[in-house]
Amino acid sequence: MGTEQKVMLVTGAGGFVGRHMVDLLCANGHQVRATDLPLAARQPFPAGVEFMPSDITQADQVGPLLQGVERVFHIAAIFDYSAPEERLRRVNVIGTRNLVQAARAAGVKHFVYWSTGSVYGEHPLQTPTSEAYTPQPFVAYERTKYEGELVCTEEQRRGLPVTIIRPASIYGPGSLYAIGTLLQSMRRGLVKIVPGSGQARGAYVHVEDVCRAALFLSEHAAGADVFNVADDSAYTMNELLKFLAGQLQVRPPVVSVPASVLKAAGWALHIASKVTGRRPLLERDTIHYFLYDHLMDNSKIKSLGFQFKWPDTLAGMKDLVSSYAGNAAVRAS
Repeated sequence: MGTEQKVMLVTGAGGFVGRHMVDLLCANGHQVRATDLPLAARQPFPAGVEFMPSDITQADQVGPLLQGVERVFHIAAIFDYSAPEERLRRVNVIGTRNLVQAARAAGVKHFVYWSTGSVYGEHPLQTPTSEAYTPQPFVAYERTKYEGELVCTEEQRRGLPVTIIRPASIYGPGSLYAIGTLLQSMRRGLVKIVPGSGQARGAYVHVEDVCRAALFLSEHAAGADVFNVADDSAYTMNELLKFLAGQLQVRPPVVSVPASVLKAAGWALHIASKVTGRRPLLERDTIHYFLYDHLMDNSKIKSLGFQFKWPDTLAGMKDLVSSYAGNAAVRAS
């Protein structure tokens, strides 16, 4: 390989999004180095992918990952609204700091950081929300992802080209959390209610488009910028639940539960989860997504020429449900 840097590093490569990113890079002929915790690579990576296990919270394990690396796609994170804030901060903030510092020292040409559209907060006053809106993270997961953004911005000022992406709620083959959880629960007949009025409109994006956007921006963005990654749709929760019920051939929920009751149930389930050690079906810190609009403006990335393969949420969901046909359950991320 000589002195020319050609390797693409994917962190969190054993997870839902990381696997898709590795596959996309391989399909585009890139040399890929994948990293994650040792036990995360439960399934083999495509031929030619170099897997280097590491714990990014340990600074001494990060340096070797960056040798000969041209671009970094930093996906590794704790994505769990029920996780303790200290655990979230250790991975989402300290781990990110270790990586960006090592990337700058290694002369990485472009660093793409996975943030989240949820940094805009509980009830954004602007919707669809653009990148110019000041983030107002509401819960621990959102706070630590935004702190990760600030770490990246700080390192960018020191010379590391960084692009930050804020994906909407990601769905696609292999997902268990978020939309994956909803699909599994509906298939099992566990979704009996419509949260709130059912009129709140959420922002979604297919995992394939998130990865395509990250690769596109690593080639077309100069760094030091932030991009929303969300499809063109604006469906209400009622519309989404009705559509998914039809695709899964189950009865759609019709009983609306008021916000006050929903919040009380969220607290009760949160307390119960502390006793049982199990993640509740309805997480307290996610309830606001069912009550308020969380649409995202995607015009900025589209202005660079990016085109979504799955611009319509329902078309993407239909393809997703079809891909699960015959499977007993969605694969764990």
